Amino acid sequence: MNTLTKISTIVLVFIFAATGFAEAELEWETDHVSINAEMGQDKVVAKYPFTVLGEQAVKISQVRASCGCTATKLDKDTYEPGESSEIEAVFTIGNRQGKQVKKIFVHLNDATSPTYTLTLEVDIPELLKIEPRFVYWGVNDELESKIIKLSVPHEEKVLVRQVRCMNNQIKVDLKTIEDGKEYEVIITPMDLKKSMYSAIYIDAVLPKGESRTFTISARIAGETQPRQNHPPHQHQHSPAPTNPTPSGPDKTTSPADQVDNKEPASDQPDTAGDTSSPATTVEPDKTQSQQPESVGTDTSQ
Repeated sequence: MNTLTKISTIVLVFIFAATGFAEAELEWETDHVSINAEMGQDKVVAKYPFTVLGEQAVKISQVRASCGCTATKLDKDTYEPGESSEIEAVFTIGNRQGKQVKKIFVHLNDATSPTYTLTLEVDIPELLKIEPRFVYWGVNDELESKIIKLSVPHEEKVLVRQVRCMNNQIKVDLKTIEDGKEYEVIITPMDLKKSMYSAIYIDAVLPKGESRTFTISARIAGETQPRQNHPPHQHQHSPAPTNPTPSGPDKTTSPADQVDNKEPASDQPDTAGDTSSPATTVEPDKTQSQQPESVGTDTSQ
């Protein structure tokens, strides 16, 4: 076999292989599912039907979701040409509210095949409007209470029964404006000297009688450490050694050269650019876990 024939054979093999790989693909009935969740619903289920195109079997090597709140289900991993099936996605609502968009990625065993991206969009009714969800006392703030307003943005009633704080250095009280419709959570720290963070839990009863706990949070910056004022350098010239060694210059240093001139770090937390929930960016003080929780019941009645 001459060189030209060998090259032609190799090219044909690659073309055949590439054609075969290209035939291994999935056709989706839909790759985007939108669901309007009902009031108090715990989970929603989305289905993505597909059919195998081409003349080769398809093996699905992995199906993964962009969030741990979404679980996927597949009846098997290998499908013959022309066979149809579906991927099922179960989204757990939990305490989420508003529009939620999750992605599901489908990988085939064939490295040349594309990764398919499915979209699940869930619109969850807002059970309880909380403004704001986070309160903060800075270094120069006064020791005073902050108020979080709770309101029900629909016709049904949500009964807020108590608020709880895991840190007994932060006092919480619940005030009813209109039962089932409007409340206030009054948060008061005992002092602002110590830096701390705490989650605050709102226990409520939904329209169908289900219990639901909503989470807000409070953070105290705490006092900064006072700056240490070091005395100015006093460069004192040491007397020349009486017997200098020929090996090199004198290694003796004066006391002024041994002073640590680094400014002590501040205890104030860096919050610049932090737009996320503090519960995900700030680790609570572990010494607070053994403290009894502060419970605020309705003080308006």
